[in-house]
Amino acid sequence: MQRAKGEARRWQSAARTMRPLLALALFAFGCGRPDEPPPEPYVDFAASVEVHPAAPTLGRRVTFVVEVVNTGNAPAEGNLSLQVVGKSGKLSWKTTWEGVQLAPNLPLNLTHGFIVSTDAEPTQSVDLSLASAEGELLFETKGLAELRFYGDGGR
Repeated sequence: MQRAKGEARRWQSAARTMRPLLALALFAFGCGRPDEPPPEPYVDFAASVEVHPAAPTLGRRVTFVVEVVNTGNAPAEGNLSLQVVGKSGKLSWKTTWEGVQLAPNLPLNLTHGFIVSTDAEPTQSVDLSLASAEGELLFETKGLAELRFYGDGGR
């Protein structure tokens, strides 16, 4: 009986010693305290655009590869718009993907191309936005890529 009490005391002592280490480990791995509520749902986004060819020419096809990642912890759905806008603010091209669903931390890759007008402004920017079905702007980035057109498009 005496031996059992001694072992029980050692286990209790070890448990008291380990409690702060366990709490630190749970905190480090994002578990937090058990009585803490889960984090509030939110959405946030990261985006990138690749332009092909790297040196586009007026009157020729330009292709965009768009990647959008929802870096938040809640899913999002909306209409994703890609716009090509000249320095003067004149819209050269716009396309919209409707009903795009973005799960947290999963990249969405979209490809789109168009033929650039021969009278387009020589320097333009690529803008990207995501709006909910109700029209609320969830994400917008201007100047995601810059286009500098070369040549005269065969004029």
